[in-house]
Amino acid sequence: YLIMMETLQDSQHAKSLGDFDHEKMGIFHETTYQVQERYYGKREDAKAHAFRTFIPKQHEDFYNKLPFTVLATIDDSANVWVTVATGEPGKRFMMATPNEVTFSGLDKMASNDDPVLKNLKSRRPMGMLGIELHTRRRNRLNGVVEVCQSGHFKIKGPLVSFGNCPQYITERNWKFRPQSERKQAKATSISKVFSKDQVKLISCATTFFMGSAHPMTGVDASHRGGPIGFVRVVNENTIMWPDFPGNRMLKSLSNVQENSKLGVWFGDFVNGNVIHMTGNGRVIWGDTDKGREEAKTLRCSALTPETARFP
Repeated sequence: YLIMMETLQDSQHAKSLGDFDHEKMGIFHETTYQVQERYYGKREDAKAHAFRTFIPKQHEDFYNKLPFTVLATIDDSANVWVTVATGEPGKRFMMATPNEVTFSGLDKMASNDDPVLKNLKSRRPMGMLGIELHTRRRNRLNGVVEVCQSGHFKIKGPLVSFGNCPQYITERNWKFRPQSERKQAKATSISKVFSKDQVKLISCATTFFMGSAHPMTGVDASHRGGPIGFVRVVNENTIMWPDFPGNRMLKSLSNVQENSKLGVWFGDFVNGNVIHMTGNGRVIWGDTDKGREEAKTLRCSALTPETARFP
């Protein structure tokens, strides 16, 4: 199956998260079970996937040593946004305990127009992905935002904490560049169509981060990876990619199936350029003639960049 996403437009399948009740946040919703049955032939038992309502010590230690983390949340219109948050080495920007994760100093590290950080509101759902690219290890956390003060906020309970396998993660080494050595950030451009440079970045990506949401389970932050070209630019405002099978949970896929609101983050790991994109997604199923034909048509219409190099 494939996921197709277009930049922000009205959609009949978009859902409001106004009904989100943080006290009743669950693990799977009914569409998750339906998608699992369609793909695997049975419903998954949540107990088999080691979901926890707290952050286990192993995950706690993992989060506390990370140089960056992936965050996803919604804005006032329930559009989903994803960002990568980071801090200076030796100055911990993220502190995990069994019951919460506290972030500090991000107002100094992030641009003022970061779509996640500028949409922080208490009791708003947030998903977090902790990922270590050089070891291909990752863990995920769903919770609720508590805004404390400028640059300080928490992800608190009720929590859903769980691990993920290392499949499809491109191994990368990283080196932190001090703030004093970084180039001045360019002004943010906002558009509903892709520029030529954005097409190149997306078409050559082997890694991107994705956010999805549902009123019953909150916001999920997840990783997507594959060989160069696995994400295709269909037209000036639409991308598509195969959603490879993994841990059998299908949380993100079922969120998109039920609620089209979707956010993605693409990054150039050499030059530091990033794309924050929010829009509407749709699952194209390959188990029907219509789905296979549509997927074939979309593949044939995908844009090819003039030149593209990506590590």
